[in-house]
Amino acid sequence: MDPSAAATYPNEDNLVMLPSGRRLGYAEYGDPDGRPLIFLHGTPSTRVMFRLGDGAAKEAGVRLIAPDRPGLGLSDPDANRTIPDFADDVASLADRLSLGRFPLAGLSGGGPYAAACGARLGGRLTALGLVSAMAPVASPAIRKHLTARYSVIFGLGRRSRLLTALGTKLFRRTFAKDPDRVMRFAMSAMTGPDRDMLADDGTRRCLIASAEDALSQGTSGLVTELALMSRAWGFEPSDISVPTFLWHGEADTVVPPAFGRWLAERIPDCRTRFIPGAGHFWIVANGAEVMRRLTGPAAGANMNA
Repeated sequence: MDPSAAATYPNEDNLVMLPSGRRLGYAEYGDPDGRPLIFLHGTPSTRVMFRLGDGAAKEAGVRLIAPDRPGLGLSDPDANRTIPDFADDVASLADRLSLGRFPLAGLSGGGPYAAACGARLGGRLTALGLVSAMAPVASPAIRKHLTARYSVIFGLGRRSRLLTALGTKLFRRTFAKDPDRVMRFAMSAMTGPDRDMLADDGTRRCLIASAEDALSQGTSGLVTELALMSRAWGFEPSDISVPTFLWHGEADTVVPPAFGRWLAERIPDCRTRFIPGAGHFWIVANGAEVMRRLTGPAAGANMNA
């Protein structure tokens, strides 16, 4: 399957009505009769990025469920949302899909939202996965590891919604005009493993399609994402009450491995795998490993088993 072609994924544009009256968009990939796993997308992205996980989900026997956050993709906006609020959306989606207890994971910018689910939905989650996950950049211990580019982005997100909005509008115009050029610019700051991964046309086009989908409603959803990630999350990693598995590439320059170590030190029941030579997009080639771990017998499992 071509991961950039929407026509090959017939279960991609689903909508459910939430108790608040908002609509939540979600996709399903992989094996429709497989073990369910809810996976939260990165930033700027949507459910569409998990086209890249369709084959791995089928291989692992997993029904991969990927919701959009408010204001991104198909989901209605919610200007007053917080990071912990998304746990309520996830619980409502799980109810609609008749999921009792289930595993959940977050990738990159989806990490804070996955962690929030681990803190608020502990009784419903069988396992939590954090893959190349963001840590709270409001913490000085995290902020010192940001590149100059991200220091500017998150500094604006913390101080000025207006300037963040102007910056995201400029990004949207530039991206719409020449997405490949924007992608090449992003790749220039990455290490070899990520550049090699994104050299694949299908992978690169899928990530472009996902970013375009994230901006399809305008920029307000992305502005909210950046503002929330720039500030305190509204809960502590120590509040997470579910067995947690954390994967992070040692060669990740998008979300530095120091972020993963910070989280691992603070999450009570956290098993880690820091992968030598792996970049931010390590999961693209290793998704089946992650899915099997999260949907298998999680409690007491060794990450290297």
